[in-house]
Amino acid sequence: MQNCSLTKWKTVAPLMLCFSVLLSASAFAQSSDDRKPAIVITSAPTDPPGERIAREPIKGIVKGVNLQEYRVVVYALGGDTWWVQPLANKPLTMIADDGNWRTSTHGGTEFAALLVKASFKPEPQLGSRPDAGGEIVAVAYKSP
Repeated sequence: MQNCSLTKWKTVAPLMLCFSVLLSASAFAQSSDDRKPAIVITSAPTDPPGERIAREPIKGIVKGVNLQEYRVVVYALGGDTWWVQPLANKPLTMIADDGNWRTSTHGGTEFAALLVKASFKPEPQLGSRPDAGGEIVAVAYKSP
């Protein structure tokens, strides 16, 4: 009886070791991607630009940063101007523990979500599309 158990173990052990190595390699590859700062807009309102707050919030997810040290800043394009959202006096959006974020916004023809350091002071208006650099570590764009 002992011989039979030992034979099974000799057959299963190498397979378990191989599976373990593959799983570790996969986890390492995934974790290195997760360490790169990234932001995605998962949904944006379709309301046209204007003074009213859109019917639906803009939403997204952040990966690759210490969430307590970063915020999201959203800009909506109206005409030739990018306007910080939802209001100039409330431009920073907190990120939930699971990496999700959401905020109200005015409508726009395009949206930009910036992953920024918590100390970032956004301009109320921009004349050109915002890009990564400095305290802006990642940017995502989405048209409604």
